[in-house]
Amino acid sequence: SRLVQTWKTVLHPKPSNEYDIFFYNYNMGGSMSCSSIVINWLMTTFKGHVIAYSVESPVNHPFKSQKSNMHYFGPAVRPTKYDEVVYFLQDTWYGDHREELPPRAMVDSNLYPRGSQEYFMIYFQSNCVPYRDAAAGRLSENGPVHC
Repeated sequence: SRLVQTWKTVLHPKPSNEYDIFFYNYNMGGSMSCSSIVINWLMTTFKGHVIAYSVESPVNHPFKSQKSNMHYFGPAVRPTKYDEVVYFLQDTWYGDHREELPPRAMVDSNLYPRGSQEYFMIYFQSNCVPYRDAAAGRLSENGPVHC
């Protein structure tokens, strides 16, 4: 089968070291979309760091045990010392507003827009949910919105 071929030709002979990184989208708390062979290789043979990333709040932490090479980047409810807490708005700023806001605005609260009363609302998350989109539209009628 193709999975066995992947194991024999790609994963099994592939050396790894502590500087390698396996990065995957945590998919809003869903399971990894890797095959069982790849997951087994990651958990038993891979010597590098595994990073699960999501900007959505997961129900559960992506890893059942704390290991120094397993990291979660996202809005962790109970982050471990190996995680990096990143919120949706920080990701949006970095991805969409890099030109107008310096990267340190993601972590420096002194650079957040506030206090000038220039905007009615700084941010509203609708996530393309119809009732949230409708609420955001109605709220934005009260005054200018920053994001």
